[in-house]
Amino acid sequence: MGWRGYAAAFAVGMLIAGGAAWKAQSWRYGAEIAEMKFDQAARVADSQRQAREILERRVAEVGQINEQNAKAEWAAYGGMRNAQVQD
Repeated sequence: MGWRGYAAAFAVGMLIAGGAAWKAQSWRYGAEIAEMKFDQAARVADSQRQAREILERRVAEVGQINEQNAKAEWAAYGGMRNAQVQD
């Protein structure tokens, strides 16, 4: 077989080892990317939850303001349906 056979076997072994290392790295990077996507999705979900809470608070505040304005209008115009209609 000689040294050329050993060199060829070594080269084939290195190719196989290189391919295996390449595949292992791709799995590792795939796992890292999946973890990054999961983290990003969690941050987006948290941001959306916070935005919904802020919107709910603002809607409630606007409802209270509208109720206060309605009471003030009722007090100012004596319960008339339209302030324009006065005798």
